Amino acid sequence: MAENKPNRNDEVGTVSGNGVYLSHQMNVFLEELDDLIPPETGFRVYRTTSQGISAATLTQVNFNAASFNINGDFSLTNDEYIVPVDGYYTFHHQQMTTGLVANDVVRSIIYKNNALFVQAYDYAAGTSFQSNTVTVYDLFEAGDSIEAWTYGLTAYNYYNGAGNSYFMGKFEHY
Repeated sequence: MAENKPNRNDEVGTVSGNGVYLSHQMNVFLEELDDLIPPETGFRVYRTTSQGISAATLTQVNFNAASFNINGDFSLTNDEYIVPVDGYYTFHHQQMTTGLVANDVVRSIIYKNNALFVQAYDYAAGTSFQSNTVTVYDLFEAGDSIEAWTYGLTAYNYYNGAGNSYFMGKFEHY
């Protein structure tokens, strides 16, 4: 038979019907532990059709499909990821382009809070497919807006397909 113990809310907690105790200290510990569990957030978005890019114009990439979008933190309407909690994140933007002129410069860009944050550029080998990527691992704050942009000296196509051109990000740690 279960032993009944005194109810000591200020130190021990309450007694359940089966005699199990839940201490105040355990509650505090569990609340602190919740703060250490990383958030479930991450995304990978792409285009199902090519996007025409005007010459010498910084252009935000308009994504219309997602391989995954945990918690919906990436908005396909606004083409941006809103950082849900402070912490270290990795973001990766890969683009494949077509229609460039040989030796044209094409840039993969990641914007943070509506400003250029990091970019990578490459010189086109010719008019066929050209690919380049940019990756950043950094500390971000809750509410930061993260976007993928592109730029080229001549007009070109931001090529479609989940394996060709995409933008992805994930929480790494606090």
